[in-house]
Amino acid sequence: MDNSFSTRLLTALKKSGHSQSDLARHLGISQPSVNAWLRGKNLAETSRVPEIALFLGVRSGWLLGDGGPPGEYVAPHQDPESRWHYTNYQEPAAAVPDQSAHWLADDEAYEYTFIWQTISSEQAEAPVKVGNICERLGIVLVEEIFPDHVCGSIQYTDGRYVIRVNKLHHSNRKRFTVAHELAHYIEHRHLIGDGVVDDMMYRSSLSSETEREANQIAARILMPDHLLEYVSEQENQDMDAVARRLGVSLQALSIRLGQPI
Repeated sequence: MDNSFSTRLLTALKKSGHSQSDLARHLGISQPSVNAWLRGKNLAETSRVPEIALFLGVRSGWLLGDGGPPGEYVAPHQDPESRWHYTNYQEPAAAVPDQSAHWLADDEAYEYTFIWQTISSEQAEAPVKVGNICERLGIVLVEEIFPDHVCGSIQYTDGRYVIRVNKLHHSNRKRFTVAHELAHYIEHRHLIGDGVVDDMMYRSSLSSETEREANQIAARILMPDHLLEYVSEQENQDMDAVARRLGVSLQALSIRLGQPI
């Protein structure tokens, strides 16, 4: 089988019974954008792949061309003990991580999908419970008093990842900091080394491009498309009210929506 993203995306679409328009609506993008992926004209952003995979019922690693089976997603409410059943392989129940233990799967693509599924399961209502996400991923979350210019940090210590946030900051700022550090955990673990400390502008020893990517992922964690649409409708497009419901600053919401500040 052709391992290209476009071919596998088309296969997943057909097997799922969804249309290009269905996928576009779910992602909050235009149908021509999805069509461009299918024709191989453009590639989806890496951070989008887990969301696409979950919607279509396949593994993100398979969409990206790995050699494993596509997998059949089982929603948590259908089978909370076993989230994935593979075509040729089934993970034993004992291998499913509990909510307190740090877990690294042998299959990185499987782990990546598991992380985003965990995040997705906490995005059912506003505000998104970032503390629950950390707990379920086995990440220790600590509030500490830092100088005001320091927002937070993430480091690997004693066999676990630890996210620290500035106890003195506003709750909205702390929530975004947690989401930002979660983004480093998801995408930049290979760069964390002895630890990453982020200042008020979310600048660190990492590149500005890396930090921008972390901000984008953090915004998607706190403000997923479906919650944005639902809360906006409920609040009659009152952006101040929407920001309060989502537990984010008006500035963060404006950036997420691509609006001028």
